[in-house]
This record gives sequence, structure tokens and C-alpha cells, in this order.
Amino acid sequence: MADLVLQQVKIDGTLALPNSTVSKEYLPGDDISLEWQVWNQDSGAAGTNSTGIYVLNSGNTVETSHFNSLGVLSGYGQDTYEASTITLPSDLEPGFYTVCLAADAGNSVPETVEDNTFWAFQINVVAPDEPDLIIQQLKLDGDLVLPNAVAPTKHQAGDAISLNWQVWNQDGGAADASDTGFYLVSPGWVPSVQVANGVGALDEYAKDTSESDTLALPATLDPGRCTIRLAADAENGVPESVENNNFYAVLVDVVDDTVNTAPVITGKAASSYARGTVLKGTDLISVSDADGESDILHVYVYDAIDAPGAEWRFNETVINPGENAVGSRVLDRAIHPLDLAVGSGVVG
Repeated sequence: MADLVLQQVKIDGTLALPNSTVSKEYLPGDDISLEWQVWNQDSGAAGTNSTGIYVLNSGNTVETSHFNSLGVLSGYGQDTYEASTITLPSDLEPGFYTVCLAADAGNSVPETVEDNTFWAFQINVVAPDEPDLIIQQLKLDGDLVLPNAVAPTKHQAGDAISLNWQVWNQDGGAADASDTGFYLVSPGWVPSVQVANGVGALDEYAKDTSESDTLALPATLDPGRCTIRLAADAENGVPESVENNNFYAVLVDVVDDTVNTAPVITGKAASSYARGTVLKGTDLISVSDADGESDILHVYVYDAIDAPGAEWRFNETVINPGENAVGSRVLDRAIHPLDLAVGSGVVG
């Protein structure tokens, strides 16, 4: 009788020893090229038979190739070249798989030894590289704002904020087209996502350097500091190697348009003073603030032209209006109440 065995099995041109692990890594959906020889190592002739190819995982077959039909082999004859290509399933999970070739797969040839017809080795199937999308270079109204920093421009409710940003793919997998979402987070305000124009597909390590849109602040938004967040792949349509780094957030100050009303400052003084007269009282200067808030930070105190030697004091601090060209001094403090006494002075 015959005795069929496999010899010289190669995978993608490289000899694969029995029970070894191939050094090359494979991806789901890859094609694998196989070559082998079939030897009859006994004296009896072997009739027509076939070689089967199997991909196994923990003993379970996940893929079976077609069988190659072999011609008759005389005693001690050799079929020195057989070849086939198998395709790994596209949904194959990462892990180690056994590739097994079997001579006389249909058991059509009576053999002196029936359990030596197999040649098996392992391959490592790895997950394909994935993209990783992030937001970079965010500008608000033309100003570059770093993550978690405060935008330099203050806004009012109802303002439209111009946004410009870039989307980078910082990993080795290509990314399909995606969308960037941006939304406003503020106390007492329910955020709603606004989806920007779609970002086109990005190759590995590619950049989309020009994306833009406008965010309208709600007209009823309360004053305060709010957050504007942008999210790459806002609808989670792109599988990524890292899923929690899609966000870019900046802070924006929203102010009430009435808070910055300029205070009205009026000064009044007696028309003349005699030398040596003690000057005091609230009639020297008064301050009024249009919006009723104590937000006056700068008060100008003017010296009367006919009291050139007067010494003015505010909270025991000497105020000398004659020190500068305009005859005034700035008090860098909030003034409250609105009518103030500037202290007392003596005409020199």
C-alpha cells in the first residue's frame, strides 16, 4: 500500500515547519499563499486523491479551502509542486489560528499509516490599525485658544462666534468621513449639539487643516463663564484606537451689555478759597454711577485753580493733583457709596 505525507510546506514563500508559529502577522481578510509537496513514502501506488486546507481556532474550523486534486503517485513517487490561496474571513477576531494541511483529505487512498497525513502550523491574526481623530488649532473669532483656556474676547448673549479648527488623524489606520460636533455648556442651559459640515476621509496620519462654522449664543443665555466643546467624530461613526480624546474645550466669558455702562463722574468745588482756609466736606467732588453698581475703578480729582497749595487726602492717603500735566490723579479702587468725601485740605 501507499503512505502519503506532506513535505516542504511554504506560506507566502517561507518554509513553515510543523507546529511552528509563522513570524509574519496577518489581518482579517488577508490572502495567504500556500505551496507544498506530496510524497508517497511506501512502495504501493496511490490513486487520485486531494489535499485539504483548514484554518482552525481552538479545534473549531473557521475556514476550509477547496481541495486540490492530485494525480496517481507510484510507489515512492513525489508530487513536488502544489499550490493554493486561502482568504481569511474579514470578521476574524485577533488571535492565534492553526493552518492545517491534510494529504488524502477524502480518505480515498488505503495507506499503511493513516495518521501521518497532516502538516500544521500557527499564524497570528492581529487587529487592523485604526485611526485616531482629534481636534487641533481651535480659533474663536480668529484668536487661537489653547485647550481649557479662556478666549480673549468677551461676548454677549445672542452673539455669533466664528469657529475655525483642524481635524488630525494621529494613528496608522485610515478614517472614513466623519462629522465634528460643537456645543455650549453653561449653568442653567441645556446643551444641544450642533453638527458641522462633514470631514472627508483621512488617510493615516493625515490632517484636515481647514474646518469652520459659527456658533450662535442663545439670546437668553445668562452672563457668566461658559464652555464651548468640539468633538471629532461626533456621531461615533469611525472606530478608533483611542475613543476618549476627541474633545477640545475652551472657556468664554458672557457679559451683560448693561454692566459696562460708563459711569458719569461730575466734580464741583467752591469758586475761591483764601490762603489758610481749611477745605473739607462732600461738596468738593461727587460721583454718580448710571447703572447703580459700585464698579467705578478710576476717579479723577481735580485741584481748584485758585487753591494751588491744597493738600487732598483720601482714606489718609495724600492726593496731590498737581503732580501731573492734567492736574489729576487716578484712584485705583472701587468707589462706594456714590457720593464721597475726599477728606480735608489746607490752602497753602
